[in-house]
Amino acid sequence: MRYGIFLMFIILIGFLVSNMQNGNTNHDEHFNKETKSMFITITSSKVDSVQLEKVEKFLAEFLPRFQKQPGVNSIYHFDRPDKGDEVTVVVWESADAVKAYRQSELIKEAIEFEKANNLSVTREGYPLKYKF
Repeated sequence: MRYGIFLMFIILIGFLVSNMQNGNTNHDEHFNKETKSMFITITSSKVDSVQLEKVEKFLAEFLPRFQKQPGVNSIYHFDRPDKGDEVTVVVWESADAVKAYRQSELIKEAIEFEKANNLSVTREGYPLKYKF
């Protein structure tokens, strides 16, 4: 949870900077029915130096396939090796798309990897309020 607010802040700042550079500052036009149905998930893991290499290798193969999951709008991944954090933020077209993914074989693969490597993982999801 402590990363959730921080990550959403970073993402929103990125959207704001991008839109200001493009001259788009009318935020109301972006708050519509389509945006209201969008959803964001945040998956964070604590990794040690031994796990880090395995995680990076897994993600290099996994994330391109994950991007093809129906309903995935965009994926953002970052790590903070000095703190042992790996974080993936996904913007989804809808909560239903998240639900379908959470019942898919693809997430089972990720969970199996996490268990096999004794990773401490937190998954959070929130309705996306604004898209710029």
